[in-house]
Amino acid sequence: MRLFAYLLPVVTAIILFATKFNADIWWVFLLFLGVPLLILWIVELLFKHLNDVEFLSAYVVSVAHYNEWVERVERTETISDEKGNVRTKTYIDYVTHPEYWEQTFNTGKRQFINYSEYEELCNLFGTPIQHFDTYYFNCVSGGGGQECHWDYNEMHTKTLTFSHRYRNYMRYSNSVMRFREVTPQDVKDKHLFDYPKPPKYYDQKVVLEQPDVDLVTADAQEAFQRLNAFCGERHEIHVFVLLFDATKQGVEAAELQRAYWEGGNQNEFVVCIGVDKDGTVKWSDAFSWMDVPTLSVATRQYLTQNPKLDLVALAQWIRDNLDKWKRKNFEDFKYLGTNFSPAQEKWFVTISVLLCTVAVTLAIMYV
Repeated sequence: MRLFAYLLPVVTAIILFATKFNADIWWVFLLFLGVPLLILWIVELLFKHLNDVEFLSAYVVSVAHYNEWVERVERTETISDEKGNVRTKTYIDYVTHPEYWEQTFNTGKRQFINYSEYEELCNLFGTPIQHFDTYYFNCVSGGGGQECHWDYNEMHTKTLTFSHRYRNYMRYSNSVMRFREVTPQDVKDKHLFDYPKPPKYYDQKVVLEQPDVDLVTADAQEAFQRLNAFCGERHEIHVFVLLFDATKQGVEAAELQRAYWEGGNQNEFVVCIGVDKDGTVKWSDAFSWMDVPTLSVATRQYLTQNPKLDLVALAQWIRDNLDKWKRKNFEDFKYLGTNFSPAQEKWFVTISVLLCTVAVTLAIMYV
């Protein structure tokens, strides 16, 4: 379909050249060919480079309040009188820039917040508020601000997860490493998990459970959120824990989940655990893209030796054993090339058809 999308503008340009040729505007026909091909090439680059989403966690290291400030703006206007005399008049405006608050994460990412969030984090940090100066061009009043820094206590800050687009060579590939097809009915019948989208103001839930399991506590959720936030950037890891109802499903559910998530993203370590009603581990498995699944094997051994599920302890154990983790670099799969999703294929052809339609319309109207 991609080849067809590229051939369509070529065929359209040839037809227009044969039926509408005008030697005086020969260059127009080159535009009818070149512009659509250039746009399609740009769209293909965008589709290839942004074909998958992974999750990156972080924690707040500082918050700041930027004071309101006033900018002096000079503008000129050329006016003429009734006699046609032209003169320039200068106006001075004073533009007020409102105050705002923001939080800064350990990754360097910044995000706007409101006053109550700023105050809450200052109280959580428990460190002194410091004043700082700002420099704005043409500032006549105001400016500066106040900031507060984290005290390096993990319990005294906030964690948050962001989505990040990247190039996944494995996605939609035709290699032998493709996973079995998972149908919507499989997802419904087996209660497979969708990726939880990170909320804007609260952290992503990374410990998920099937209906009727009901073993995930707020402490457990927070323990894994902090694992991802405080270890994510350094170790390039993002952990998910999925709890399955072992009374209804066996360990094969983990493989089905792996196929549904297409093996997971390059930084993900996904622990699948089958538990009964009283929280006893009946089976476990873990998947990632590690070349040597050292951490996966060790995690299964840990859960076998500790059959009474304790998610907080599991989070701490994983943190203590991150020396067994090494993220797979998807650049290793570059030889596979980058394929389009079915939706992207349809959009690519649609864009090509629209571009050719515009070219034909312009040719009919103006050539």
